Amino acid sequence: MNDAEKYCNGNALQLPDWDYLQECFTLDPDVPSGLRWRNRPVSHFKNSCICTSWNARYSGKMAGTLCSTKGYMQIGIDGSRYLTHRVVFALAHMKLPPASLSIDHVDGNPLNNNPNNLRLATNAENYRNRTHLNKQNSSGVTGVSFDNARKKWRAGIRFQGKWTYLGYFSTFEEAALVRRDAELRYYGDFAPPFDESVLLPPAF
Repeated sequence: MNDAEKYCNGNALQLPDWDYLQECFTLDPDVPSGLRWRNRPVSHFKNSCICTSWNARYSGKMAGTLCSTKGYMQIGIDGSRYLTHRVVFALAHMKLPPASLSIDHVDGNPLNNNPNNLRLATNAENYRNRTHLNKQNSSGVTGVSFDNARKKWRAGIRFQGKWTYLGYFSTFEEAALVRRDAELRYYGDFAPPFDESVLLPPAF
């Protein structure tokens, strides 16, 4: 379970069954969450009065709200909270995602819940594709830092629990490009998106 799933929990990984989800939602990639509420059947409620009232208020509207601490959308179903991207994935693929796997946002944007942007991933793969930097990072590129003693830039990468140093470099751009090459070699399809603007040296 990744950090977002721990925080925006409830039963984040154990979704209701697929048939129930289909009765609740319709996919809509044009809204931030990727979901709209359906007109839900009376069997979802204690009585027809509650059903009529709920549908009048929510049917056709976007389903889901922002989990502000982690930046993911979450959704409430019958008193439990779930990660919206897991629901979108389930509906798009007509099956529930395994509880043992995460859902990775291919482009690194947690608010892009388009089904084409979602894929199954191990926790390690999901972590590799993250785009946010560690709070202690001042270079702007993960795995790249300045060695004051040597007056050079150094690069490294972590893979399967092991940290590998990639070398020392005279320029920030060299270090960043070597780090990027290592991401492609080690992480493959789960290498994070790369923005060439990061090649501009940071100001200290």
